[in-house]
Amino acid sequence: MEGKVLCGASAEQLKYYFNPEFARLPTTTKRDGRWIRVTGVEDCLAKAESARKLPWRVFIVADKPWKLCEADIVWALAQAPEKGADWSWIK
Repeated sequence: MEGKVLCGASAEQLKYYFNPEFARLPTTTKRDGRWIRVTGVEDCLAKAESARKLPWRVFIVADKPWKLCEADIVWALAQAPEKGADWSWIK
């Protein structure tokens, strides 16, 4: 991608906790001295409540750096603010 610029962005990360090492979710463990060995795993990376919203990530590719500022994909995909939210802290 010579002559291109790349930007990574993420959103909707409120109350989201996840270890990004791509280890599967442990189901059983065994104590082995000072180590805890994983002896069983599920076929998934994480579990969440059905009502939970998970974060998303996007990569923006442009041919000029200032065109990254013109990209509105993060704004377009973001969740609308809650009604009655307090925005008084923004100047």
